[in-house]
Amino acid sequence: MFAVVFYLGQRANSGPTIPDRAVTAAEQAVRDDPNNVNARLGLASAYLASNRKDEALTQYRTILEAEPANRDALLASGKLAYQSKDFATARDLFGRMLKVSGGEEFSAADPQIEEAEYYFGLTELDSGNVPAAIKHLQAALRIDKTDADAWNTLAGAQVKQGDYKSAVASYQQAVRFIPSGWCEPYNGMVVAYTSLKDTAGIDYAQGMASFCDGDSKAGMESLAKVTTGPLAVPAMLGLGLAAESQDDVAVAAGWFKKVLKADPTNITARTALARLGATAAASPSASGGKS
Repeated sequence: MFAVVFYLGQRANSGPTIPDRAVTAAEQAVRDDPNNVNARLGLASAYLASNRKDEALTQYRTILEAEPANRDALLASGKLAYQSKDFATARDLFGRMLKVSGGEEFSAADPQIEEAEYYFGLTELDSGNVPAAIKHLQAALRIDKTDADAWNTLAGAQVKQGDYKSAVASYQQAVRFIPSGWCEPYNGMVVAYTSLKDTAGIDYAQGMASFCDGDSKAGMESLAKVTTGPLAVPAMLGLGLAAESQDDVAVAAGWFKKVLKADPTNITARTALARLGATAAASPSASGGKS
């Protein structure tokens, strides 16, 4: 009994958590050197990790009083303003951050600028300024063409603008980098393809949305309708992923091999085959699905 009481006492008094210890250390660093900007940035980050957003914002404001062009503080405080739906402040902070960064030598490949453009786009989109949102999201994608979130957000903005053809292309880019487990782009595609009255596109998008929602059978039935034509490759990828989710390795590998026959450079199919332990060469015994 005494052992149990001692153990529970030890568990109840295990001390401060790792985030709490990080805050304590960062606060001490600022007390030791109040004018050290890096120490204040560290403290702000520690506050954010502990979900103490107001205290983090206070640190960023203090930094900006001393260094109005501090990019880290401008970007982080802009994101906090956006999250608080203070869009006017967010717009001002992102604009300032981009202004001080625009002339830098490597600005066209700067991840901080890409992030600022992305969040600026979100700010404008949530403010109802769709053309400005598209402008900033496209600027973000010029820096990082692999940003699936930016592609998805751009597609949503293009739907709002009624540019459904461009929206479909943007959604396809988003799922190119995250082909499964992310339903939002496929649900958006259903809207875009329906507006375009594209029957094959609707079947493809609804198939992928069903698969993403956990109904692999319904998803495969819809995708099987579009294994020829312009959507054949993404449909076959979807069929492969759906079969893989059902642990049907032979059928999944067969679909991925068909993808590579149509598109030999397809990274998603190559990665899937490696994951399944299959080779890229076509095999009659594991061809799977329809010809």
